[in-house]
Amino acid sequence: MSCVFKPLSTGCRLTGSGVEYAGKVHRSAGERDCLSWNSRHREKGMKEASRFPHSVFPDGSRRKAGHRCRNPDGDPGGPWCYVRREFEDEGDKENEEEEDEPAKVERDYCSIPFCNEQDCVVYTTGGEGPVVHSHWTPFQKGNATISFAMKLWNPEEWNRVRLHLALSVLSIPSSGSQLQEWQTGVEFVLSNTNSGIVAGGKSPALVSTPGLVWGTRWTKMWIRVEGGNISMGKEEDTTPLISGEYNNTGLFRLNSKTSLYYSIVGESGMWSFPSCISDCEVQTTTRLEFVRFWQLMKTTTAREAMFFVRAVHSASLELRASPAIKYPRIRLMMGGRKNKTELILQRSANSSQIVLGTVRADTLLSYWDWREFSISLFGDTLAVFWTRTIGTQTLIEVGHEVIRSMQWISPGSRSTAHWTLLCAPTEAAKVPAALPPQCSTSEADAKYMGSQWITMTGQPCLPWVYAASSMSFLRNDEMFEDGSAVAALNYCRNPTKDPQGPFCFIQDEATNLARTEYCHPRKCRASECHTAGTGNDYMGELNVTRSKRICQRWTENTPHVSCIYLINLIGNISFMKNKIKVAKTDRNDTLYPERSVEKARNYCRNPSHNIAGSWCYTLDPKVPQDVCDVRDCEKPEECTILTRGVGEGRLVYIRNKWRKEGLKFWLKEWDPDLPDGIMFVIRPLSGDNYYKLIIGAEENEKVLLFYGVGGGKKEVLLKQKTLPHLIPIGKWGGFWLRIPTGGISLGYEGLENHLFDWEHGSESLTKEQRHEIFKPMFITYTSVKGNTIGVNFPCDECHTEKTTTNHITKMFPLGLWSKEPGGHYNSLTLHMRGTGLATIPLTKLPGLGNYYGLIIGKGGNRLYYVKNDEKGLRSLKRVDIAGPMIHKDEWTVFHIRDEVTGGWRKLHNEELHNLYSSPSIIRMIKSRRMRWAGHIARMGEKRNAYRILVGKPEGKRPLGRPRHRLADNIKMDLREIRWEGMDWIELAQERDQWRALVNTVMNLQVP
Repeated sequence: MSCVFKPLSTGCRLTGSGVEYAGKVHRSAGERDCLSWNSRHREKGMKEASRFPHSVFPDGSRRKAGHRCRNPDGDPGGPWCYVRREFEDEGDKENEEEEDEPAKVERDYCSIPFCNEQDCVVYTTGGEGPVVHSHWTPFQKGNATISFAMKLWNPEEWNRVRLHLALSVLSIPSSGSQLQEWQTGVEFVLSNTNSGIVAGGKSPALVSTPGLVWGTRWTKMWIRVEGGNISMGKEEDTTPLISGEYNNTGLFRLNSKTSLYYSIVGESGMWSFPSCISDCEVQTTTRLEFVRFWQLMKTTTAREAMFFVRAVHSASLELRASPAIKYPRIRLMMGGRKNKTELILQRSANSSQIVLGTVRADTLLSYWDWREFSISLFGDTLAVFWTRTIGTQTLIEVGHEVIRSMQWISPGSRSTAHWTLLCAPTEAAKVPAALPPQCSTSEADAKYMGSQWITMTGQPCLPWVYAASSMSFLRNDEMFEDGSAVAALNYCRNPTKDPQGPFCFIQDEATNLARTEYCHPRKCRASECHTAGTGNDYMGELNVTRSKRICQRWTENTPHVSCIYLINLIGNISFMKNKIKVAKTDRNDTLYPERSVEKARNYCRNPSHNIAGSWCYTLDPKVPQDVCDVRDCEKPEECTILTRGVGEGRLVYIRNKWRKEGLKFWLKEWDPDLPDGIMFVIRPLSGDNYYKLIIGAEENEKVLLFYGVGGGKKEVLLKQKTLPHLIPIGKWGGFWLRIPTGGISLGYEGLENHLFDWEHGSESLTKEQRHEIFKPMFITYTSVKGNTIGVNFPCDECHTEKTTTNHITKMFPLGLWSKEPGGHYNSLTLHMRGTGLATIPLTKLPGLGNYYGLIIGKGGNRLYYVKNDEKGLRSLKRVDIAGPMIHKDEWTVFHIRDEVTGGWRKLHNEELHNLYSSPSIIRMIKSRRMRWAGHIARMGEKRNAYRILVGKPEGKRPLGRPRHRLADNIKMDLREIRWEGMDWIELAQERDQWRALVNTVMNLQVP
């Protein structure tokens, strides 16, 4: 029977059930109007309509209660009211077919605030079966006294509720007896009859505690952990209510001052820990159990919650209308083995689950990176948003009438997951970088000393002292790099030097026995490759250069004066024969990832932050420095371009698919100490007008779009958008850029929604912004401030660039790295056409002014091999070729290779003659066909010749294989000269370019 309370407040409720509430709220949490209590109503499952007696209303009668929120039957979910029912799915209708008349009303809970609200209130449930603490929260370090408050949600359960509070040095699933057995923590059992503490290997000493936990007011408590004692008492009493001792040699005694977590469990429990006010608490969940609930934040238009999560492969959230009522509920299941994210509704324990929405996202979760999300409930709509460095995208959005009633949220996970709810992780919660000791240097790393305590599947590790107690081979403390099994806690270790690497023991849920599972710690990426573009983070032990020269120790001065070679932006260097003299002030341990010149030995490093990457002084007196084979951790260098400085005079032809599908590219701040933005300039076929898109403008905070007309006139800002940290440091960020006529769209790799979008006419333009649109034909790109930006393009995509400058603003790594031993690329292929002087510089360390190069003379029939150093530019060799090597209207292919040594060489006259001999009759026919096709393409769609040869005929085609059309033959001809995938009609609009392609088809012969 429910209790009747005299109304104590009309604007709030004292208890969770709110049977005493007599306020004026007359709309449910789902924003539906409440029906009158004085009318007869029939809920689902009731045989006939009825109404509650007058005595169960705090107002004294149904008439006085009117149509306001009440709780006449003591529903544990809290105050509610009848609302008109809405059928949502066929299952509801089918279930009521047996009834004479379907129920027309249902109950909906109301959102009534508490009268004496505490900070950071959380509701707990009892979990499934025996109490196991699977949800942990860390305390602030160094706190000897812990304060908290507790209360009952439903006062009617005062005599049967048992609340559990556990303290542990490990955030792994554990029962009170396991905390005792493993000596990792203690558990308090609190109730209104008897309370006690499980600690020290002894049975709990229970004491009588009547009136400890109330339903109408908060009980404030304290806990003290000091010496070998632990005690708990009420705030107003200094005498402990409960006290106990714990093992002086156990994990809890040794680590409680540096690492301490708490867990709370118990049906109908309400808790408040003031420590959350000053710190954003990290919640750790290890099972798919929803035992703690927080109330969603309410705004003027919606209910919402921001959350951050780290997880191996899955993480889940449960939404409820009331924390005390399990159904209806909505679960957000993120990740999983198939990378699916689902929203699942279940109305009751016996009803089937309804999948409201599904989406696939391959990179949604990561255990080594905090991912930011938010969930928003607006009316019948629920949306989940994913916030990344490039902006916020809608991950999934669904609609259902049950959504409007959801007010509480709880996290859970099938494996270990870390959460922050309603706040962002602090610096203390930052994930440690994959640097020693938090990473593994090899697969079978026996010396791993990191703090990872989960396995490769995300299962939490058991303490080593527990494993050693039952397995004699682990009782030798010398096996542990930490010095003992106690010091190793539950971290992944390799005490047995297992060839498969670090491992730990986990609790098998099926057998309830301990078994081993491998951890697979993060590899020290900097020991195999580099993440920073300059490679100054590389920590590997490579000491041989690309040319197979042995590196000189960084502390030695022979054969080269190395001291520490620091290249400033200007370069304060003087050359003395083959030695380099560097000031002693340039000695600086911080220039090395080891933070020590001595420890760097003779390994490849980059103390100068040279954009070429890791290098070293060599033992070859004739070669002072050389670059090493250290690859980028993510992208192949064959498809990477380093750009900086002036971008004028470098026009890249825009391919047709860039207008429709977008240009795909990846960006990286090449030197972490010198960040910059990148600007793309889009130009028409002729004229000086252009669009300029700047990514990472204003210290990597904005995207800007300008329009300019050239001639020194001021550029006009068309649009700007704040998108902070768009260009990553230490990793690649992927983008796409669509360039249709009269519009520009920028988006993030893998996401269709744009980040930045502008279309001519989509926004009202000022008089200054109005301009004539043009068809984009060329694009240039370079850094904004002159620092280096790494740009990576798909390797299967060929760019054609028109250069009219002698500035070296783009550098192409020659791709000398290969996974196969000795399998370095040994050739460089160039397609060229044009007039004037062509220079191809080949350099090891850009910025020094030293390089070798190939120069093709103005006449086109001379090839110079040159060297530029402190003595200036001089020719080392000249080769005369019969006839010009490059032409204005046809492509010439240059191969620079050495098939014996893997170096490069110049092609001899006989080889060039074989490559560029007279065309055959077949090539003559193809070239004439292409020339005529270009003429047709420029006629336009209205001409009959265009419609006949290019247009699509109407009617049915004859049986058999269709004949090749003119367009099909042209595409085949372009494919033969590696210009496939481009719109030939568009290419033909530029006469010079099309004439060059025609001549190439006629003359080019490639072996």
